Amino acid sequence: MAKEIKNFKLSELTCTVPASGQYENLPYDYADLKQSLIDKGYKPEDYDYIAVQADGKVLYGGRRVWLMQKDMSMDQNTEVACEIWTRA
Repeated sequence: MAKEIKNFKLSELTCTVPASGQYENLPYDYADLKQSLIDKGYKPEDYDYIAVQADGKVLYGGRRVWLMQKDMSMDQNTEVACEIWTRA
């Protein structure tokens, strides 16, 4: 079965990462991920696609979305390719 890829504006994605960027008792250092996004941009063909439900709720890749929405001051109309995941 082929992957279903759909472009979403950053503003259309619902990120489940807390507003602070950190889950309680699970600290994450964003430095390397942020630098990669700055240097290379969002390259799902080289890494992984952000996975979302059809409505834009992020299931995988939330930290990338959090960075692009909250930390990096990116244009929220920027479109990113996401893989659609559905429940079987």
